[in-house]
Amino acid sequence: MIICYKMSSITYAIGSRLLKVPYIGLPNLLAGEKLIPEYLQDEVTVNNLQKEIDNYLKNPKSFDEALSTFSDIHSSLQGGASKKAAEAISKAINGKHIDAS
Repeated sequence: MIICYKMSSITYAIGSRLLKVPYIGLPNLLAGEKLIPEYLQDEVTVNNLQKEIDNYLKNPKSFDEALSTFSDIHSSLQGGASKKAAEAISKAINGKHIDAS
């Protein structure tokens, strides 16, 4: 995965002044570190993209590590809503008091 964004110059100028975040891509923002390479505006070049693709092909372990981190992030974001709903339904069927939380 490679994050690339190209937008109009005016949009980029306004956005870069309004948004003060270290990363632009959601995976990097959620991880709090640069997991995925990001390229913006003039950095989005064939050479840069080819370099990153070559890196993934030559170092599949780095790609696997990124996937593992994505899985960890996904797990941490899950709130367990399905499990809570199932427990509430089970309690309702069994006639027990249901906690509203």
